[in-house]
Amino acid sequence: MTAVPRIHTRRDLLRTGLLVAAGAGLAAACGTTSTASRAAPSSGSVATGFPITTAHKFGSTVTKTQPARVLSLGYTDHEVLLALGIVPIGVIQWIPEWKKGVSTWTEKLLEGTTPTLFQYELDFEKAASLKPDLIFNIGFDPDQKTYDTLTAIAPTVAPPKDTKPYGVAWEEMTTMVSIAVGRKADGEKLIADTKALLAKTAADNPSFKGKTVAIGNVYQGEIGYYTKTDIRNQLLRELGFVDNKFISGLTDDNFYGTLSPEKVDSLDADLLIFFGEKDTTQASLLKAYPSLATVPAIKEGRLLLMTDTEETMAFSAASVLSIPIALEALVPRARKVLG
Repeated sequence: MTAVPRIHTRRDLLRTGLLVAAGAGLAAACGTTSTASRAAPSSGSVATGFPITTAHKFGSTVTKTQPARVLSLGYTDHEVLLALGIVPIGVIQWIPEWKKGVSTWTEKLLEGTTPTLFQYELDFEKAASLKPDLIFNIGFDPDQKTYDTLTAIAPTVAPPKDTKPYGVAWEEMTTMVSIAVGRKADGEKLIADTKALLAKTAADNPSFKGKTVAIGNVYQGEIGYYTKTDIRNQLLRELGFVDNKFISGLTDDNFYGTLSPEKVDSLDADLLIFFGEKDTTQASLLKAYPSLATVPAIKEGRLLLMTDTEETMAFSAASVLSIPIALEALVPRARKVLG
């Protein structure tokens, strides 16, 4: 069955406070080991190579000297900074319950500080008042006006050229941030370690190779899905999975879309991952959205329901700090579903 998706914009999702996880639930999660213990920040390294030029979709940005006050205005830009041992002076607040604006797995890396918090509608006056030396706006979808306004405040690094909105791969994000702050070698080490973890995970789970996957979600009473450009699907492909026929055939630039009830079988795959709010069960999900019962993956026991906020957000962040948490949550359960 061919599905005709109804597309939501990123703004629609972000204004609800659900942000990147869109429907993962907002209760604070617990019980997962902090990534701070797994990825030691590189605070002892010396920044080098200035002046540094970083290319992006609006041209290029020059960092003349080592920045002392770095403002992070992308949804995951700060994760790379914290992995490098750099505490940003301000961040976008993903989730209202995250009072310091960062995830539960990165809060310890703030070294007791609380960054100035920003929302999706950026407050440029607030940004200017912080007097940043450098601004990151990579994990975002800025237009030319937004970029120009930020650049008037401080040198600003925007998303890379030819990247779909909110589709910056974790390794490209890490490369851009680490180079711009003069920590190229540290960034390369973070990438190498993360790639090694992903490669080992894929090798340890040969049953993942070639299996189709789709990621579903419920948002404002509608059944949705994440497209192939979304960072979650990018991460799954690194584990050997492939997008199902519907997802692989999409040509739009949006990271997320919705399906009418009669089209939900477009989500069928060898593995269907579905985000739900806290305490959601398969039974309660099917009761609320009975059309999902027609999806073969659900009828045949190939549904992996994720309802823990920390796990879902770690998966959604897909950063060098969050990927270990995401794999801990996802891999054993995917292995079990696939038999």
